[in-house]
Amino acid sequence: MAFNKSMKFIAILVFWLTFVSSLHAQKDTALQSRVNRLAYNAIRITYSPIQEIRKYAAASLYDSLEEILSLEQSYLLSFDSFKNVSVLASDDDRVKIFTWNYISDSGYFTVYGCLLLNPKYHQEYFYALKPFTKAIDTNYQVLNANNWYPALYYDIFQYKYKRKCYYLLTGFNGTNPWLDERLVEILHIDKRDGPQFGLPVFFGVKEREKPKSRLVFKYATEATMVCRVEKKDKVLVVSHLVPVRWQRHGDFEYYAPDGTYDVFRYKKGKWQRFDMPMNFQGNQRERLEAE
Repeated sequence: MAFNKSMKFIAILVFWLTFVSSLHAQKDTALQSRVNRLAYNAIRITYSPIQEIRKYAAASLYDSLEEILSLEQSYLLSFDSFKNVSVLASDDDRVKIFTWNYISDSGYFTVYGCLLLNPKYHQEYFYALKPFTKAIDTNYQVLNANNWYPALYYDIFQYKYKRKCYYLLTGFNGTNPWLDERLVEILHIDKRDGPQFGLPVFFGVKEREKPKSRLVFKYATEATMVCRVEKKDKVLVVSHLVPVRWQRHGDFEYYAPDGTYDVFRYKKGKWQRFDMPMNFQGNQRERLEAE
């Protein structure tokens, strides 16, 4: 009799576990379907010929993603269906960052962003990124999610220093119809203050110079510049920008690459700029110029 009761209890337990698991699976499937529908609708941000539709689609995506990413299980969802939204994930599977932009008919950009941390490691895991509104010296400021330098991020490079994780982000922003920007900064997660954007680790050739918290490169919209990390070598490579005419010094709408590169090498927590050696040509230069 006792044996039959035990078997009955086990059977009921298995049934309930299966039932609950099935409910969770259905819920996750429904959530994934919602993400896929969002991705499909987000295409309008880029391809709709009507400005108001693009603007509304960009803003509504921000609200919809905030609702979904606020759910703990959202970190496990796939976002591969997004084609015109940048979704970057760190190698340690602790950070995902979403950025996208709306472009007006007159050529002005508005950038949106969300940051998602793995809830397995962070109690507070979702952050809506809000661009800074006051004029600040962005070269030396450390910013946060409520005071963010907007950029459409296109790469993330994770590294460790003194057992802490840092994420080097490279991004782009079309400031206005005549001026583009490339941004390089460090994201790190502070236990007390949460996500911090910027870290004074970018040093010039002269070591006595005050280190910058981020690198911002401004240049003419018609130009194309290289700004990327050679991850294997831990080297940041950027096009050297100069005014197309010396009379335009300081007018960044007239700046363009001159065919040479500025190089920052990582060592012991610092990104130190150095004069590019002669052997940084050949295959590496050909690959950079091809891209």
